[in-house]
Amino acid sequence: MGALKLMGTTKVVGREIPNIAGGFGKGKKSMLAKDIAGFHNKKRIHVNEAINNNKNRFRNGIDLIDLKESEFVIDLVDNNILSKMQVAKSNNIYLLSERGYAKLIKVFDDDLSWEMYDRLLDEYFELREEKKSNVQTTTNNNVIDFEKEKLEIEKRKLALETARYVDDMIAGLDVDKVSIVVEKQRVLKQGGIDINLALPAGFNFIGCTEIAKRLNIYSTENNPHNKAVSAIIEELNVEESMKKRVIGANNNGSHQFSTTQYDERVVDLVDKWLKDRDYPTRIEVNCRKKGFNVKYKK
Repeated sequence: MGALKLMGTTKVVGREIPNIAGGFGKGKKSMLAKDIAGFHNKKRIHVNEAINNNKNRFRNGIDLIDLKESEFVIDLVDNNILSKMQVAKSNNIYLLSERGYAKLIKVFDDDLSWEMYDRLLDEYFELREEKKSNVQTTTNNNVIDFEKEKLEIEKRKLALETARYVDDMIAGLDVDKVSIVVEKQRVLKQGGIDINLALPAGFNFIGCTEIAKRLNIYSTENNPHNKAVSAIIEELNVEESMKKRVIGANNNGSHQFSTTQYDERVVDLVDKWLKDRDYPTRIEVNCRKKGFNVKYKK
């Protein structure tokens, strides 16, 4: 850690924050966890918790510095940046580099945080020529690929923007809420954000692949046999109230399709159909010319 010093204040996104120089190298900016908390509408204790709960991801002296026991904290108190009470009650007083802030955003991972990250990059943190020319820096025999990390962040931001675009695009259209959730989930997953979005209240519908998994119906190639399940459901003449059409698209978005999902009660109906026939290894139904060979996993 270099010698830290206060270099006045800067107004960023409507807030005055201190310029703290020297912590992470010449010309590299940093930001107190206290100020990050203010920008993200979070309490400082929650920002500290997010860091401490993911401490293995942050490198001391590269991503963050804990100022709690440093002499520099006296300067922060003398300049009314922190109060003596705040210092006394805090277990950690974190200062984060641009790289450390980028890692913290991955922990937060919400729309507001990514939007604020974008604004702070534009208004406070700056890309410098030396970072562009020195994409890789070696510290303690570890190679840090800054460019790769920034590309990953951009990819996730694009996924979130595309998901919001899906909302705007279908606004006012007669598209069921389940289809919207399915499409947004697909877009986010493409951007590396693998989360399960909440389905509308009362939605308990599942697809043929999931039914096949639940009933252990597999093809000879060991894949859940969704086509066999679909054929059985057609034979059962399931009532319309137990079906739901869902709109989706392939991975690159070039082809849109709709698929049918079924009320979870259909699982029991398919299971009974199989039991009544003593779990046949060949599924043949009147509605399909083609039969399906299946096996049942225990």
